[in-house]
Amino acid sequence: MHELFLSAYVAFDDHTTALRILQGFCGANPDPILRRRLIWEGPKTRAVKGVNPAIIARHTPQKLPLWKYLHEQLNRQPYRVTTTYDLKKTDFSQASETGPTLVCDNLPGTLCWRDIPDPASNRPVNSRLAVDIQDERGLATTLQAMEHRFVKEFLQECFRFVYGDVIFYLSRYLEFPTGAQDSSQPAATRPLDVLPTFESLEPYDAEDKWILTATVEIQNGNDQAQLQQGIEQLMHVKSEFEGCFDFKVVDRIRFDTRVKM
Repeated sequence: MHELFLSAYVAFDDHTTALRILQGFCGANPDPILRRRLIWEGPKTRAVKGVNPAIIARHTPQKLPLWKYLHEQLNRQPYRVTTTYDLKKTDFSQASETGPTLVCDNLPGTLCWRDIPDPASNRPVNSRLAVDIQDERGLATTLQAMEHRFVKEFLQECFRFVYGDVIFYLSRYLEFPTGAQDSSQPAATRPLDVLPTFESLEPYDAEDKWILTATVEIQNGNDQAQLQQGIEQLMHVKSEFEGCFDFKVVDRIRFDTRVKM
């Protein structure tokens, strides 16, 4: 899959206005999403092995092409990958009550890989290779077997709108407070089993800005017809929102997922 996208910043105080504008443009209410994002770092070696064939073989025929493609990418060099889990507010602790135990291996999640975006060119959008393998259990164990190391986790609070082939994500990112990890575990060695209160989460950005992303997914980035159609859809969106949102191409280094050695 190839992902084409443009990005814009929305000030914290403009969040409600942005939601109303997007709701009017798309003609629908947003899907609110609370998404836990866990970052895993591949082994710091040039002799990367990709995905173990035994891991690939145990998956259904429908998912085999995704796992094989992921293997091809991780066999080139080590990357950071992400596992995501959608949450509800009731999954967090309350002021007077500890939240439920959430062992990630027991929950269905999505394994996400993103390449660094393509080099700057005359193309007016960011573009990158992407793989999403959905509804997978045991992802932490799988990644540890692939010699990936848990690095950190954070929460994406998001509102999703759909307009034809274009998907809008209005997101902000929240960090878990220092000390949220079980005191019996060394800091940042494993994901949390019990989440703190939602109110205790801290904005990742000092100004608590929201990020608006307009995305189009195409199956084959080498197909010029598909690529051009996706670009035109995003250019239409950029034009429609001129004066409201300043959609831009972002420096590709901001999205670099390669492991530094």
